[in-house]
Amino acid sequence: MNILLTNDDGIHASGLRAIYNELVKLGHNVFPFAPTVERSGASNSVSLNVPLTTQDVYDGDFKGTAINGTPVDCVKVGLAKLHENPPDLIISGINAGHNVGTDILYSGTVAAAMEGCVAGIPSIAFSRPREEVDPTQSYAEHAANLLKKIDFSLVPKGQILNINYPSISIKKTLGIKVCAMSTQGWEHKLHKKKDDNGKPYWFISPYIPYSHGISQTDVFFLLEGWITITPLMFNMTAQTTLSNLEQHSFT
Repeated sequence: MNILLTNDDGIHASGLRAIYNELVKLGHNVFPFAPTVERSGASNSVSLNVPLTTQDVYDGDFKGTAINGTPVDCVKVGLAKLHENPPDLIISGINAGHNVGTDILYSGTVAAAMEGCVAGIPSIAFSRPREEVDPTQSYAEHAANLLKKIDFSLVPKGQILNINYPSISIKKTLGIKVCAMSTQGWEHKLHKKKDDNGKPYWFISPYIPYSHGISQTDVFFLLEGWITITPLMFNMTAQTTLSNLEQHSFT
C-alpha cells in the first residue's frame, strides 16, 4: 500500500520513526509528512493565510517531509504533493500518550486521521501510553501487523479507527476490544503565574481525574488492560435531537 504517515509529536518523534520502519519492512510505500515541532493539542486547527514551508528530512533510511504547520496542515500538504499517486491509507501516530474520551476533541493525532477520512481515504490513529512500558518499536511492530487484520470494508467512508494501547506490556494485554468513546477524559487546570518581569500569565496543565472509566467505553477498557479500537466519524449531527426538533414547532 501507499501510506501517508503523520503525527502531532513532530517529524523527529520516536513513534513516527518506529512505525515508519515497520511499515517499510512489510513492503509498504510510506510517505511521512509531519510537523517540524510538536503540535499536541492542535486538534483540527489549520494555518489560514500564512506561508507553510516544507523541508526534506533524511536520517539513515528515513525520508520524510517536515512542515511548519499543524497536523491537519501536514495531511493537506501531503495529499497535495501526492495527488498523482494518492495514498491508500493514512496513519497518524504512534502518539506518545493516550487519545481516548474527551481527549479526542483536542488531539492533533486523531484530527490528522480525521482529515484523511474527510478526503475519502481510510485513516487510523495510533496512540501508546506516555510512559514507555514497552520499547516504542514493540508498539510499532504490533500496530503494523494489526493492519493486516483490519477489514476496511467494515469502516464506511467518513469514519476512522482510533486505536490505543494500555499502560501495560503488550504481552500482558487482555486482547483487543472494539468499544465506544467515553465522555471522560483529561481535565485542564489553569494556573495564574507571573513572568520574570512580574507580568501575569495563565498556564494550562492537564491531569486525569478518573480512576476508572464509564463502563463499556474506551477509557474503561484501556484501564482494564485492553487494546481499544473505537470507530469515529466527522459527521457530528445529533440524529435523535434532529428528529425531535423536526417535530417541534418554532412558530
